[in-house]
Amino acid sequence: PVVETYSRKFGKTTFRVTVFFGEVGLLHDSSAFHRFWEKALEQNAVVIYQGHAGVGKNLHLGKIESSMGRNITLPADKYQLLILEACVSYSYYPRMYFARKKTAADPAGTRNLDILANGAESLFGSNEIYSVAVMRMLEEWAAGVHTWSYQELVRNGRKDFLYGITGDEDNPTSPPLAP
Repeated sequence: PVVETYSRKFGKTTFRVTVFFGEVGLLHDSSAFHRFWEKALEQNAVVIYQGHAGVGKNLHLGKIESSMGRNITLPADKYQLLILEACVSYSYYPRMYFARKKTAADPAGTRNLDILANGAESLFGSNEIYSVAVMRMLEEWAAGVHTWSYQELVRNGRKDFLYGITGDEDNPTSPPLAP
C-alpha cells in the first residue's frame, strides 16, 4: 500500500488529507487498509471512501473487526461526515455506521454522523467529482467564505449516482461559519 498526506492551512485551521492506495477487499491482504480505516473512523471529522463496496463486505465493520481481532470505536461525541463512494453504498452501510454512534441521548446515532452515499453503481473516474467538491466545501467553510448545504454538494456531482445524505434530520438548520 501507499499512503500520502497533504496539508493546507486556513487561518487557525489546518486540513490534513491522508490518502490510502491499496487492497481493501476482505478476500485480499487488506490488513493495512483495515488499520487505516480504523484510525480514520476513530480520529477524523471527514472520511471519504472511494473503492469497491464488495457487495457490502469491504466496509463492514464486523467483518473488518473480525479480521483484525479488535473493535473499531466511532467517537459518539464527535461530529463526522462519512462519504461512501462505492457501488450501492447507500443500501449497505449507513445503518451499520449509525449503530456505532448510538447513545442514550442519541438513540438513532445520527446526531454526530452524516453519511453521503450513492444508490447506484459508482465509476472510479467520476468519484473525484465529489472529493473535489468536498474539499472546496471544507476550504470555503474554514476560510469563512461560505457554508455549503448538502444540496449544493450533491448538485456539484453526477445526478445518475443517486447520491443522498442520511443522518442530517437532526442537524442545525444554519451551521456557523468557521471558528
